[in-house]
Amino acid sequence: MPQMTVTDEAGIASDEISIDLDNADFAIAAPRKGATLQCWLGYEDTGLIDKGLFVVDEIEVSGPPHTLIIKGKAADMRKQLKEQKTRGWDSITINDLVKTIAREHGLIPVVGSGLGSVAIPNLAQTNESDMNLLTRVAKTHDAVSKPVSGRLIFVPKGEAKSATGKAMPSISLGPNDFGNYRATQAERGKYGAVVAQWHNPATGQPESIKVGQGEGPTHTLRHKYPDAGQAQRAATAKMDALERGVGTFSGDVVPGSPGIGAEGKLIVSGLGDIASGEWVITRAVHRLTKGGGLTTSVEAETPKDAVLRRRTLWPVGRGLSGQQLPLPGKPPDRVLRTGRGDLSRDAFDRPQEGRAARRASPGQH
Repeated sequence: MPQMTVTDEAGIASDEISIDLDNADFAIAAPRKGATLQCWLGYEDTGLIDKGLFVVDEIEVSGPPHTLIIKGKAADMRKQLKEQKTRGWDSITINDLVKTIAREHGLIPVVGSGLGSVAIPNLAQTNESDMNLLTRVAKTHDAVSKPVSGRLIFVPKGEAKSATGKAMPSISLGPNDFGNYRATQAERGKYGAVVAQWHNPATGQPESIKVGQGEGPTHTLRHKYPDAGQAQRAATAKMDALERGVGTFSGDVVPGSPGIGAEGKLIVSGLGDIASGEWVITRAVHRLTKGGGLTTSVEAETPKDAVLRRRTLWPVGRGLSGQQLPLPGKPPDRVLRTGRGDLSRDAFDRPQEGRAARRASPGQH
């Protein structure tokens, strides 16, 4: 097998697989479109990791040398999720919304504990697919919704779930793990605050809530929300997203780490103040080649809990000017975990373990 590439994407972007096979004697028959491929990646000493089920959607041949290329997308991005529908959702919680859609598509719902009880008074679905609807709602709450291995997940960004519904383990890496890396940190985001508008039924007038008091211009959300709670959550989510994107990290992990996946947490140490720390993975590309073994390219951004700060929400509309609204809740204390247990500060100073050469042993059917 000359090469295999598995791409793990965050959000609703479909995960992909591409397999290049040496077919010099034309002994390998091309699979039919719609056939399923199960992929594992790993090492002899640590075992294989399931990278998911894929559906073949493209076949390519080229030569010389004669090569068969098989491409597929994640099996759970099924067509029904993309079919447009028109219906209304009245006074429904996120938990009930996800459960209903998951049941309609034969999926198991997995909802983040902090999101399930959030109520949505009015939600219109007009010529819109279920996947797009969930993505729209997720964006309002700085969350991600995605079908994964028979489950429909709806969780906060950076708190993604694995196929079993359990929290994904953090991956801890140091200087010797990277063939190359790049990190950027901006002093501040493009915007210093976000304003969201909502309709006050008591006065019949529009009101606004402002999140953030930083430097820079104010970003105003176009959508008008039915109540102050939804406006507040939307503005907070947008502010978090704007701030989280201020820091980015990318690098090539050699030898590759098949446990790295989108929406998982990456702990980098020993690379200075800018690159070291905690990151949320937005994209991971695993490449297995005949001569180069397994490598992993990773892209990440600043996690949500690293950019959360004390903010004052000031209603700027009629009748509420100057009234302080506290942001509900606060970020929980963080415990950084790796596959080997809790990560203490001392762990950042320990030399890297087990970097001896390892032989990749992929598995696939």
